Amino acid sequence: PSGAAPAWISHWQGDGIIARVDTPRISAILKRTGLPVVDVSDERRRSAFPRVGIDNAAVALLAATHLRKKGFVHVGYCGDPHFVWSQQRATLFQRNARSAGLKCHVFAAGKPGESPVGPDAQIQAIALWLQALPKPVGVFACYDRRAQQVLEACDLQGLRVPDEVAVLGVDDDDLICHLCHPPLSS
Repeated sequence: PSGAAPAWISHWQGDGIIARVDTPRISAILKRTGLPVVDVSDERRRSAFPRVGIDNAAVALLAATHLRKKGFVHVGYCGDPHFVWSQQRATLFQRNARSAGLKCHVFAAGKPGESPVGPDAQIQAIALWLQALPKPVGVFACYDRRAQQVLEACDLQGLRVPDEVAVLGVDDDDLICHLCHPPLSS
């Protein structure tokens, strides 16, 4: 089941553990091992272990700076409120965009804790949001999979990429970037 630790963890004789500590349950299981743990998840605001993660402040600053340098006055953030790191990127991107004098529009796709809707419904909602935005607009997506959905939504609405909507992802997922049409900038 989701959030379950492997059975062997309680008797494993390793020197340490590198893990995605996404739930309090996983955290408690890992604490009981007595081994050093490094958390590589940004899913929770706090961790009981030292954490290695992405510098969301740097990501948001790079995205806002890139879109400003490309000449955009209107920018958008297309995130997913179900992820803590996406919420952080949204806040930081908005702050950076507004500090640079850009008009920032944010896609609201539900609330934390709500069950996420299916991918088709998400693309439909993104398409409606994109249609309402002033053009041209540079859209920063919270990660490459969301950026791929933005590109699909542009296609659905007949919006020209990058002329009307420029799309910027993050994480540089090579497979997604090259499968997208046009190829995704990340």
